[in-house]
Amino acid sequence: MNRILILIGFVFLAVSCDKVERPAKPENLLSTAQMSNIYYDIFVMNGAKGVNKKHLEEKGVNPYEFVFDKHNTDSLQFFSSNDYYAFDIETYNNLLLDVKLRLEKEKEEFNGLYKEEERLKDSIREVKRKKRDSLKRKPSNSLLKNKIKPINNKKDSEKVSIKRDSSAPSQKKSRLKEKN
Repeated sequence: MNRILILIGFVFLAVSCDKVERPAKPENLLSTAQMSNIYYDIFVMNGAKGVNKKHLEEKGVNPYEFVFDKHNTDSLQFFSSNDYYAFDIETYNNLLLDVKLRLEKEKEEFNGLYKEEERLKDSIREVKRKKRDSLKRKPSNSLLKNKIKPINNKKDSEKVSIKRDSSAPSQKKSRLKEKN
């Protein structure tokens, strides 16, 4: 019984491996460059949809319709061209490889811009931190910096005030003489 089932399985397998024919070339076949651009935009829109699906839904944006409108095509033309190119694995692989390289290039550019933006944000944070730290410091005592002793008793303060008062009239007299 097992031998019969195995024999039927091999016969079924041999019959089912019939030669698959290449799909007919569509009348409105998209070029590989157009297909590459469409795939690129579909992948970008799918990424945007994954990141911010709610925003796209609120705006009423259907990613596929948007891409097809952008490239002046429709889903039937795209899928018939896709079937035609998918039959030839090497052509299809090259098409998708081109899209992958473009996406990686865009990613590198974006990462470079992102790193530059983060560097600028870090610089701004550092400047703000330094400014905040300088405002938090207690004001320094200029008398201590200049090594001038503050006046502590009445005798010292009288001497200073006397010196100021005694010099003031002489300055006035010299000014009056200069005017005359």
